[in-house]
Amino acid sequence: MRDQFDSLCSDWQQIIHTASNSAKLLLLKQFRDDLHCLPELAEEFSADYSSVLRHRYPSLDVSDVYHHLSSDVQRILGDPPERSSDSTYLEEALKIDWKVRQYFRSITPLHNGWRSWRDSQIQRFHLEDKTLRESHIMYIPFAIELTQGCSGGCPFCGVSAAYLEPEKPLFCETRQYLYDFFLEMKSAIGDFSRCGVLYWATDPLDNPEYLRFAALFEEAFRVYPVTTTALGEKYPERFKELLASNALKRPWGVRCSLRSKEAYKQIQKITTDQERFAISFIPQYLSSADVKANAGRNYSPLSETNEPKAGGTIACMAGFLIRLPKPSLELITPCLAEPNHQNGYRTLFKIKLNSLSELSTKAAHVCSQLPIQHLTLEDRLHVTIHPSQFALYEHHDFPGILNILAQESLSLKQLISALPECNDRAGIMSYCLRLIQHGVIRSYAHT
Repeated sequence: MRDQFDSLCSDWQQIIHTASNSAKLLLLKQFRDDLHCLPELAEEFSADYSSVLRHRYPSLDVSDVYHHLSSDVQRILGDPPERSSDSTYLEEALKIDWKVRQYFRSITPLHNGWRSWRDSQIQRFHLEDKTLRESHIMYIPFAIELTQGCSGGCPFCGVSAAYLEPEKPLFCETRQYLYDFFLEMKSAIGDFSRCGVLYWATDPLDNPEYLRFAALFEEAFRVYPVTTTALGEKYPERFKELLASNALKRPWGVRCSLRSKEAYKQIQKITTDQERFAISFIPQYLSSADVKANAGRNYSPLSETNEPKAGGTIACMAGFLIRLPKPSLELITPCLAEPNHQNGYRTLFKIKLNSLSELSTKAAHVCSQLPIQHLTLEDRLHVTIHPSQFALYEHHDFPGILNILAQESLSLKQLISALPECNDRAGIMSYCLRLIQHGVIRSYAHT
C-alpha cells in the first residue's frame, strides 16, 4: 500500500514527464529561476516587460509569468490577467515541496520515546520562532557528515562549517556500519527515516564517493536522499553525475545554494532545460532578495531583533548528527541562535565513538533514554543557554532557577535547598527534566 510520500513521488514523476515534453513549461521555469537568481531582471522587466519577453522568453506572455512575479512588479503591470494553464501547472509543481515538508513534519516515528521527544521539540520551537522558515522545518531524524569540514567557505553558512580537511575514502570501510545504522533508524522511526540527509556542516560534492553513500541510503529507504549543494559549479562532473542518478526522481531532491550570479550562470551552461526544471535554486549572495537566518557565519547579536522576520536558525533537525571521519554521535535540536549557540542548535548528548562499529548500538542507547533522560537528586545541573534566552523558559511557580544555575552548577538536591520557600520537589524535578529535554540545561551524573 502506497503512503502519501509515494503518491507525491508519483505525481512528481508525472510532472517531470510533462515538462520534458513542453518547451514552454521548461522556459517558464527558467524565467522563474532567472527572476529569482538575477536581481537585475526584475528591473528590466518592470521597465519594459514586453521587450524582455519578446527577446529572452519568446513563447511566454503576461498570463504565463504574472503570478510568478513579486508584488512590486505586479503592481507596475496592473490588474492580473487570467492565469495560463502552464503557470498553474508550474505552481502545482512548486507546491509539492510544501506538501512533502508537511507530510514529514506530521509523520509519527514508531519509537514512542522518539515520537514524544520530537513532538515536544516541534511544539517548543514553534512557539519560539514565528517565521515562515520554521513552518518549513521537517525536524529530520539524522544528518551524516561524510567529510571533515567543507571547501565552500561560504559567508552565509548557517552552521559555520570548518574548512575541508583531506580524508581518505570512507565508503568501503564504513558501508556495513552505516547500513546497520540505517536499519536501526528504519526500525525505530519507520518511513520518517527517508528525510535523513548525508550532509550538515559539509557539502555532499566535496566527497567523491557521495553517490555511493546516496545509493546505500536508497537501498535502505527506497528513495534517494535530498541533496543540497553549494558547489555545483566547482565540481561540474560530480554535479552532472548526481543529476544522472536517481536524485531527480525525488520531489525537488536536488537543491543548489548559489554563492554568486556567476555560479548560477555556470550551472545553466552544464545542465539541460529538463534537468534545471527539477532543481531548486536558492540564491545566497548579497544581491538576492532572500532574507537569511541570523545564524552561523551570518549571526550577529545586533541583528537578534530581526529574528522574528528572518528566523534564528537553518538547523532543520531534531535527531542524530553523525560525523564519519572522526566518529561521533550527537543528539541535537533547533533553537534561536544566540551567543552560546550561534549555529542555531543545541546538543543534548555527544558521544565519541571508538569506531563506527559502535554507531548502531550507541544510537539505540540514546533512543532508549528518550523522551527524558533519568535524573537523580545528586546529578549536577548546568545552564547551556545565554541569559538573553532565559525568559523563554521561566516557570511561574519556580522563578529564577535559571539565574541560580547560571551562577554555579548545582546538584538537583542543592537546587531544591536553594529554594526553601518552595515545597514542590516533584514540580522542580519535572521542570528541570523538561529543560534538559530541550537542551536548556545539561545534567551530569555525580561521581
